[in-house]
Amino acid sequence: MRRVIGQKRLLIVGGIAAFLILSAALALPGKSKGSGGEGPPVVIANESEVITEIRRALRLHSQRIVISFEQERDVLAEMTAMVDAWVEAALQETERPDEGDYIRYQYGGYEQKCSRRASDGGYFYTVEIIPKYYLYLFQEEEVAGKLAEIWAEMARDGEMPDYDKVKAAYDYVCRHVKYDRVHRKNPYYFMRSTAYAALVQENATCQGYCVALYRLLRQAGINVRIVTGSVTGKNAEQLHAWNIVELDGKYYHLDATWDAQQEHYSYFLKGAAGFSDHILNEAFAADEFAGQYKIAEQDYAPAAEQRCH
Repeated sequence: MRRVIGQKRLLIVGGIAAFLILSAALALPGKSKGSGGEGPPVVIANESEVITEIRRALRLHSQRIVISFEQERDVLAEMTAMVDAWVEAALQETERPDEGDYIRYQYGGYEQKCSRRASDGGYFYTVEIIPKYYLYLFQEEEVAGKLAEIWAEMARDGEMPDYDKVKAAYDYVCRHVKYDRVHRKNPYYFMRSTAYAALVQENATCQGYCVALYRLLRQAGINVRIVTGSVTGKNAEQLHAWNIVELDGKYYHLDATWDAQQEHYSYFLKGAAGFSDHILNEAFAADEFAGQYKIAEQDYAPAAEQRCH
């Protein structure tokens, strides 16, 4: 039996149309079915709040997001691009450590269905977004508990400088997480790419390392992103993911996957000049991203008191 949690109905008025959003949170396995009614409509002012509600629904693992609206002209041909734009905007970075890249790299995209019928005001449209998550919500809650436990231990000596936070998080991931060689080529085992695999199971592939480090650092107030590209392996070029992190106004590369279980790090806080075996995908090398997240040319050099820590 399954229980659906957290249904909510929202009336969104603004822009060219009125929106009605119904999002139903992910059903958990092994629970009895609940009654699950809908709350009263909530009126909000503009389309940006549609994006905010899609983001909230993704964070809460909604299994369906249904958007209905009325429009004078026929926009059915534009709906796919419109929904894609809403979801992409919902995946942008925010102040929350459990949004942005954390959501983007822990779900496998979404399906969308669009329909239309004539109405007195023109046309009435219904769009259904069906996200595909790598984890259940209760597993995300386990991750949150593990993160609190990790940082409570790390911060037991009081306030830490940013460099120490980055080093402590990197040390933790590199020492505790082993590379999942069993499932790395299994296209159906998505767990390997999650923070749950890295922090709870301590066994993950590169994306799992990245998401875990992202969440650890964002939780500590450090600006960090996940980037993807390719690396030069022993036999061929391979797809890969790693992090970039901000220290003292510049960004540096971190590759916890390649430094895992190593006594000495070779991929910690590297500048562009020392990271030539990693090639960023076009989207991350483009001016729009590279201009916002400027990578230092040289490796990060901590102050003497930090090196002695």
